[in-house]
Amino acid sequence: MMGHKLSQSIIISGESGAGKTETTKICMAYLADVGGTMGVGHIEEQILQSNPILEAFGNAKTLRNDNSSRFGKFMQLQFDVSGQVIGAVIENYLLEKSRLVFQAKDERNYHIFYQLLSGATEQEKQAMKLGTADDFHYTNQSYCTEVKGVSDAKEFERVRVAMKIVGLSNAEQDVVYRILAALLHIGNIMFKAGNEDSASLRSEAVLQTACDLLKLSMAKVTEGILCKRIKAGLEFVTVPRKVEEATYARDALAKAIYGRLFDLLVVRINKTLRHDEKQTSFIGVLDIFGFESFAKNSFEQMCINYANEKLQQFFNQHIFKMEQAEYDREKIDWSNIDFEDNQVCLDLIEKVRHSTIIWLRRN
Repeated sequence: MMGHKLSQSIIISGESGAGKTETTKICMAYLADVGGTMGVGHIEEQILQSNPILEAFGNAKTLRNDNSSRFGKFMQLQFDVSGQVIGAVIENYLLEKSRLVFQAKDERNYHIFYQLLSGATEQEKQAMKLGTADDFHYTNQSYCTEVKGVSDAKEFERVRVAMKIVGLSNAEQDVVYRILAALLHIGNIMFKAGNEDSASLRSEAVLQTACDLLKLSMAKVTEGILCKRIKAGLEFVTVPRKVEEATYARDALAKAIYGRLFDLLVVRINKTLRHDEKQTSFIGVLDIFGFESFAKNSFEQMCINYANEKLQQFFNQHIFKMEQAEYDREKIDWSNIDFEDNQVCLDLIEKVRHSTIIWLRRN
């Protein structure tokens, strides 16, 4: 970067559990150290402390990895003309929001929920009406609430410290915790079939608690979950949802809130870290989510695996195909390196995508 005055990027890839997240932290720590004026200073510490927050909200235990990244992260470390670290910018993409509402057996939801339930003070738990992970549908359905060798309570303290270092006030932290608690209560909203199979609440108290934490109108939230608007001719009419539809609406609401909370945290961290006015170059570190295959795979998982296949194809193209073609042109005496080309897999997915787009346009 300094020698050629060109920004650089590091792509860290591999299957789930290969060590990408830990390698990313090592890379960032090294770059922050050598780019600092006298070791790790305040801005470098802020950059490094963004990791515990993003891991807590974006990582989860899967069958293959106890700390699996369920989102993609590209961090640009900003440097000035002298090569000193002056800030950072984080870009996140494709958060696996479906994990919030469903986890396979022996997997977990995002770490932050278990950390909050284990590490919150008694006063906080009373204010947010929290119990243990076994009390909430979004954390107990997989029959796995702990990770061997990991203390969720201690990790929550790390998150608290990290939030303070990156600039979140106590009031802002309190808002985050209230939203997380509300999501847990939303997951406990259950329905029963009423007249003509229309859904109704089994207990209004659970929804009332969630609405109080989110400071929302219970009447409007209830209407949004239990009813839907459909177009009849030139007018819209409101019709009741069935139990299955209401459950889907409940989960869709929870996923939307969590997705926005995650994006807001990234924006808030960037507000503290980024210093575009003095940047002359950057070194980007891409931590891509790892390939996994489960008994039940979500649409997000397909996108994750597709992204990994595209990255593998990029590697194959540049390291094997282009390099070996160059050797052939220069008539270099060498032994051909065989590799498994995954282009057939990509063609299968991409042709389905193009066919779907054509079908949607026609219909």
